[in-house]
Amino acid sequence: WRRGETQDELVAAMQAELGGPSLAKTVCADLTARDAPDRIAGEIRAQGGIDDVVLACGPFPRTPFETLRREDLERTLAVHAIAPLLLVAALSPELIASQGAVIALGDAGVTRPYENHVAYITAKGALQTGLRYGARLAGIMALSSYLPLPNKLEAERSDANRDVPVFMGH
Repeated sequence: WRRGETQDELVAAMQAELGGPSLAKTVCADLTARDAPDRIAGEIRAQGGIDDVVLACGPFPRTPFETLRREDLERTLAVHAIAPLLLVAALSPELIASQGAVIALGDAGVTRPYENHVAYITAKGALQTGLRYGARLAGIMALSSYLPLPNKLEAERSDANRDVPVFMGH
């Protein structure tokens, strides 16, 4: 996404889309690069630390199951699951110290897959599962979604997240 632009151009474009400069620091990276999580964590530490992480990766490649290639799946997993999970793991000491939060934009398609987007839904499912690990969540926000398998919710909640607030809206 927007690979031809410099980091400064990308940040300026994002700020313009959000209505102007913000107090938040932005780090841009190619999440398919193997060193991306460590490099991003290093840049964040150099900027003075972190309060929260927002995981909002955007590629939504058309990948029909019948024509799925290893490269499609690997690239999509790298951006939507592998790099975000490794980044959160790398930043966990800072997030714990600041009592920060991880905000991940999931997708209802994980339980009701979109036709012709198998790589994207697989990656979103991996991220959703990885973030269910026993670390404390600040809260859960489900937008334009639904509660899959509500009868299993209580049994599947981790002890760390028994009382986490949940907001669901459409």
